[in-house]
Amino acid sequence: MTAEKEQTTERVYSLHEVEKQEQMLAKTRERVTALHADVQRFTAEIADVLADGGDATALQAERTEKRQLCEDLAASAEVLQLRVRERREAACYEEARTRRIGINRAFGSVRDQLGQDLKRLAKAAEEYLARLAKLNDRYAQSIVLRVEDQELARRFPGAGVSNLPGLIRPAALGDALGTMRIVREAMLSDATLPTRDRRRRGLIKDTPGGRIIEAGGGFERPDVALSPDELPARPAEEEKQRDILAAREVLAERKRKDTERFWPEIGVKRPVPGGAPRG
Repeated sequence: MTAEKEQTTERVYSLHEVEKQEQMLAKTRERVTALHADVQRFTAEIADVLADGGDATALQAERTEKRQLCEDLAASAEVLQLRVRERREAACYEEARTRRIGINRAFGSVRDQLGQDLKRLAKAAEEYLARLAKLNDRYAQSIVLRVEDQELARRFPGAGVSNLPGLIRPAALGDALGTMRIVREAMLSDATLPTRDRRRRGLIKDTPGGRIIEAGGGFERPDVALSPDELPARPAEEEKQRDILAAREVLAERKRKDTERFWPEIGVKRPVPGGAPRG
């Protein structure tokens, strides 16, 4: 078997296993540091013994043993560091490969669900229009009934006075105006990302992929903003859209006030807070 064959069949460690090996490496380095301190201590003791004219043979032998062990452990730590680095890269590569498979599946699911959501939205829009038409029809029916009652009362005074209240037009009702405002502001838009997440790293920092990249040593290039193609709706366009909505609300308010001016002429009194106007 060649070295290349052995390399291809080497087991890929998980990130959890690599982290354990890194902990072992840290302990080995601590041991090397302690042995180095012992060698320095023996060196100082040997110097003192020799200065006093004593025999330092035993101390020198022990220092040699400590020094050799320190060098051996340091060499082992260097080799282990290289292996751990390679294993971390391989583990991150495998995590990234697995995650990308999951991303492709999730993206396909999201794409399919998006199509279903659009169909549901269209169905909801049809239902909204149907309910709106029913609301308008009921208001029109109320007008017919009120006029019918008034004309019958005029033609046959003895049957009693017509006292049916005049109803406010749906377009002037507070609840209806609130509903229409919600519908106007509910725009189909791609700009659902907060401003702080409009940079590539900020967007994926809390995703599994972002954590894999950080575990593998971080991003290879500086953080950059999303391209215009990735953010179809720019902040300037959003601001313009908000201005348009605000202008529409002002016009609607003016129209409502202009309409209220003619209420007395058509027999409709201004609404009493908490109740409908009376005719």
